[in-house]
Formats: sequence, structure tokens, C-alpha cells
Amino acid sequence: MSGKKRNRRARLLAGAAVLLVLVAVLVVAQKKSADYEASESSGSGTLMDLTADRIKSIAYTKTGSDEVAFTRSEGQWSADGDAAFPVDQTKANTLASTMTGVSVTKKMENVRDPAQYGLDKPSYTVQLTDTDGKKTMIAVGSVNDTTNDVYVYLNDDASTVYAVSTGLLTDLDYDLSYFKETSDSGASSAAEAALSQTEPAVSAAEPEDSPAETASSAES
Repeated sequence: MSGKKRNRRARLLAGAAVLLVLVAVLVVAQKKSADYEASESSGSGTLMDLTADRIKSIAYTKTGSDEVAFTRSEGQWSADGDAAFPVDQTKANTLASTMTGVSVTKKMENVRDPAQYGLDKPSYTVQLTDTDGKKTMIAVGSVNDTTNDVYVYLNDDASTVYAVSTGLLTDLDYDLSYFKETSDSGASSAAEAALSQTEPAVSAAEPEDSPAETASSAES
């Protein structure tokens, strides 16, 4: 076999090998895409099976900021590490309701790359402890500007990602000073408590006689 024929054959074989590699890559990419699409489903309900009244403590941290943490005892919230801090009870209760009322719009399972949801380095982390001592951690990632959802995962399972309402972020942006009770908020809370314990007065006054009845009595 001449040298030219051998070179030609070698080039053909090399070209065929490259083509096979490209086909294999395309097949794998399509399979991964199909797997990703199959693992995505519409969500419904809330992120956790937990109600606000069962929350014992809440702690959250925003990247670059100090932790904000509260513990509830006998129905009253106090700031962790500063028992003298006057916590606005209404705001703390609202925080608990927000954390447990997060609604899910979409669920993605078998996630291979949490970074595409901003969850490789979460912007916020939240830890909730219920009255049984069970802890639940929420990692918060990036916001989808198209759907206005934010991506989160629970505990250590970054392979399951949830798209939830961005309302979650509102309370997580507050530092501890936001939860400080002011004189106005304290007076308002006291007034509401007093009003709820006050029984409505019942009038015992007898109805007055009508003019017709008065005239009838005079004639008799």
C-alpha cells in the first residue's frame, strides 16, 4: 500500500473517530437535559409542614451581616444573647408566620449544580427549631427575575431545590434594630390586649313609653 493511501485511510479513520465522539457527547447532553426536565414539577402548598405556633426559636443570617435570633418562652419572644432587648412581639410573631407560610411554586429534584440557583453560596440561611426540638435549615439563593421567585433548599439536601415567593426575603433583610419595641408599638400592643379582655357593656335601661302609651294611660 502506498504512503498516500495509508495517509488517506488514517485521515478517514481519525475523522470517523471525531464524529463518534461528537455523537456521544450530543447523546449524553440530551440525556442530561431530559433528566433535568423530568425532575422539574409544579409545586403546591407550603415549604414546610410547620405552623407558626410550633416555632420555639428563629435564627437567620444574611451574608456579611450579624445573626438575628429569637427564642420564645411562655408565649413571649426574647433576643438571643440580650435578654434585656425589648422585642416587638407583633413583629416577631409576623416573622414566625412568614417563615412557616412560604409557598412553593416549583420543585426541582436531582439537581447536579446548585450554583445555577445561587445555592453554592447562599445569600441567607435560616434555622428554625420547633417545640419538639427538631431543627430545620433553609438556604436561600438567587432570585429569578422572570418569575420573581427565589430558590431555596432545606437542611443539607441541595439536590432538591424549591422556587418560592420572594416575600420570604422581606423579613430576612431586617437587622435586630427593626424588632425593637418602641413606646408606640408597646402602647398599641397593651391596648389591644386590654381591649380583648374587656367584656362589652350590656345596657339595662328600660325602654321609654311611647307618646301613644302615655296618652292612653292619662285617659284611663
